[in-house]
Amino acid sequence: MKHNVIAIGYGRHNFIEGNPERERLALCATEVAHFDLIIFSKKNHGLQTQVVSEHLTLHPTNSSHSLFSLIDSFFIARRLLRQTKNEVVVTTQDPFETALVGLLLKWLYRPALIMQEHGDFFGLSHWRRESFGNQLRYRFGLYALRCADRVRVVSLRTKKLLEARGITNIATLPVAVDAAPFLNAHADEQVRNLFGDNTFVFLSVARFVPQKNFPLLLQAFATAFEQNNSIRLLLVGTGKEQSRIRSIMSQFPKETQAAIAILPWSNNVAGLMKASSAYVLSSNYEGWGRVLIEAVLAQLPIVTTAVGCADEVIVDEAHGLVVPVGDATALAQALVRISTDTELYAGIKDTLVRCSDIPGADMHVYKKQWAAVFAPK
Repeated sequence: MKHNVIAIGYGRHNFIEGNPERERLALCATEVAHFDLIIFSKKNHGLQTQVVSEHLTLHPTNSSHSLFSLIDSFFIARRLLRQTKNEVVVTTQDPFETALVGLLLKWLYRPALIMQEHGDFFGLSHWRRESFGNQLRYRFGLYALRCADRVRVVSLRTKKLLEARGITNIATLPVAVDAAPFLNAHADEQVRNLFGDNTFVFLSVARFVPQKNFPLLLQAFATAFEQNNSIRLLLVGTGKEQSRIRSIMSQFPKETQAAIAILPWSNNVAGLMKASSAYVLSSNYEGWGRVLIEAVLAQLPIVTTAVGCADEVIVDEAHGLVVPVGDATALAQALVRISTDTELYAGIKDTLVRCSDIPGADMHVYKKQWAAVFAPK
């Protein structure tokens, strides 16, 4: 008999029809008796319970305050546990707030508990230093992960880091990606309209938050531009760091400023990739870095810090160049090298054209892997 999965998380975007993650969840849910996703939400979000398919139901907490989401999600999960006769697996999106609910359910009702670690929060100290709250989450998270029956991580990098901290029973499952848009995309003309022809365009698409370390990228780009003034940088996104980004740019010489453009978030990431020369990621930490997999699918050479799937999927000098986290000098050198070394660039392009076995890109394979990870203990 198939089992039920009760998941607790934050993904309000799953209530939008046609959302890629929603479609992925619906496909994975066919591997179990039923998949109930409880989503932290507030009343003013206006969400209602949705029966997506015979196997997938979305449950908003509709809480009056964000803190009450913990309580409301517990009572929804308790009701679901009492209603089913099947064996149940509870999974939490992270080892922090949602883990509080998962642990309480495990202690009271004894379902198998699988915690997920998507963000590489227990690696380098960058995330912990972002806030006092993160320091508390770090300590609690290590305790919570040790209490779980299984821990799902998205990269071997994170698995090794957790094992070094005494956490066992870890399953690795990469983030799924819909390959079709990146295989079939057409170049977005606005990129060449911004920078013209005969330029080498670096693209970076992300939330403007400390994790992505755009100040490092800007510093490295400015240094690289002094050596190769044909390079350009296109930043696509929004976030709380946008004013800081513009402030840093304002300190550059006018020629450097003119070589950088910022566009708001776009749903046509694949088209932007097809129109660019290389993708650059300057993050301090990533769980997986799905955008790097998307760049591989779009056959776009990569420059990245050593985070997420770098070194596991993205191989230095094969798919692009991998540099140490936080090293502006190494990043600048990589930007210059990939934009001037035509033999290196051609070799990378050739490798990307021949890439076929890309983790998480085959959904029929992925759903079987997902079912194995989220099976009862």
